[in-house]
Formats: sequence, structure tokens, C-alpha cells
Amino acid sequence: MELDLAKIEKQAKYTRFFSLKEQGESEAEIRIALGMELDDFEKFAKECLQCEADKLSQKSVGEVYVEYLFHQKKCIADLEVMAKKFDQVKHYSALVNSVKIRSDIFDKIIKVGQEFGLLEKKPERREIVAGIMVAKMDSQQLRNTILGELSGLEKMMDMYGDQGILDVAPGELHRDYVPPLSMEKPDSEVPLLKGHKTKTHIIHGGRRVVKKRLPM
Repeated sequence: MELDLAKIEKQAKYTRFFSLKEQGESEAEIRIALGMELDDFEKFAKECLQCEADKLSQKSVGEVYVEYLFHQKKCIADLEVMAKKFDQVKHYSALVNSVKIRSDIFDKIIKVGQEFGLLEKKPERREIVAGIMVAKMDSQQLRNTILGELSGLEKMMDMYGDQGILDVAPGELHRDYVPPLSMEKPDSEVPLLKGHKTKTHIIHGGRRVVKKRLPM
């Protein structure tokens, strides 16, 4: 069986390309490491990325999530090694940060699993009474809120009893009109002509009363 040396060489370049990518090397540095001319490298890099995209599109959501899970576990393991070193040199601020980052990674694993539809996500508990959110109230706050609502209901029952809403007499729909001070002029400033009717404005209890003055 003859070996396809060209194919083996190309596959080795693929592996080398992604290895350098994972190390954060720039494309210019990767091109030099692979010993390729610019035009050839640009074409080769595009083929590498397209090949990985094709592989990814053929994977199920579950397979992608499992790979993601392994990568995150590797990050957690690395952080645990670093945390031990921070503890030995008494670098406690870095130790606390490493613990926090591990916790964030665990939260992220759960969140991504829920977004992929692989983990059940329970709806956020929201309970609203009379426009007030009570989900985070303690027992005493909740008791006070309920008593307040019942008190308001009791006042309505005292006022209207068990009447139907159509049987309740409507209250006054107008507001007492109080004109601006600039509109009110004393009678002495209003010229009167003999035989001419005029009006005076008198304010009683916030309500404007209009009286007619009869001709002399």
C-alpha cells in the first residue's frame, strides 16, 4: 500500500496551523512557521477554517456541548493547580479570584446547556399582587401587603356594599375651577356703563360663582 505523502504533509500542516492558532499566534507568525508564501498561505488558511466549519456543522448540538464541557473542565483543572500555587505563596487575592472564576465557569456550563436545550430551565418565579412584586418579600412583608390590600377592599365594600357596578351612582366628574390670579380683577378696575350688563366673579370654597349685575 503506497502512502500519499502529499496528503500526509498537508494534514501535518493542518495540525500545525491549528496548534499555533490555539497558542494565539498571528497569521504572519504561522505563515513563517509553516514556511509558506503569502498567496499560498492565504488559500491554505481558508481551506483549514472551512474544513473545521464543515466538521462542526455535521455535529449534533449534544456533541458540540460535550466538547465544550470537556474544554471547560480542563480550564477548571488548570485553575485548581494555580490555586494551590497561590495558596503556597500566600497570594490570597489571586486565590480568591481563581475560586470566583471557577464558580463563573460552572454557572456558564449550566447556562449554555440551558440555551442548547439540553438542560431544563425552570421559569423565574414571579408573583404579582395588585401590581406589587412579592417574589422576594419575606413573610412579614408579604403579610403586611395582604393586610393593606384587604383594608382597601373593606373600604370599598363599606362605600358600595354588594351593588352591581352599573348600580353605583357616579360621583362628580368635574373639578372646581380656580382661575389664575391674573384673570381676577376687582370690581373697581372694571368700567361700568349705564344700562350695560356685566358679570363679577366671586370665589367661594375654591368654586367660581358667577353673578349677574342687573342694569342700573
